[in-house]
Amino acid sequence: MGKEILLDSHIEAGKELLRALDEKAFNITTAMWFFYPDAEKWKLLLYSPEFEKEKNPTLLYSRISKVITELGDKTSAISLESVKLVLRNDPLLKMFKSIIHAKGISTIRMQSNYFNGIYVEDALIYRNEP
Repeated sequence: MGKEILLDSHIEAGKELLRALDEKAFNITTAMWFFYPDAEKWKLLLYSPEFEKEKNPTLLYSRISKVITELGDKTSAISLESVKLVLRNDPLLKMFKSIIHAKGISTIRMQSNYFNGIYVEDALIYRNEP
């Protein structure tokens, strides 16, 4: 089976979702598409310090699902299944926080690199604030 491709439609949908989450004060400090080679899937990783306070992750996913639905065609390339909320102790989050900082909404691509013992086959970073 071949590698799933991150299409321009996914990239644009991710930007739209991030803008909408900003407008709704989700305080997203990390947002990126990350390719998991073992599962051969892309996931849109999101982190907010607010996630640490919520004891019910289902509620967080439900809130994000509502935003995706509200955006309609603008985010049709993103399913809730492709979204992964991470917490501050996540190894990927820690690794990316130590190597790259990006504010606003960027499109920084990283491919075929090892960082701190973690292989990054492919990633597209929108935001990664310290």
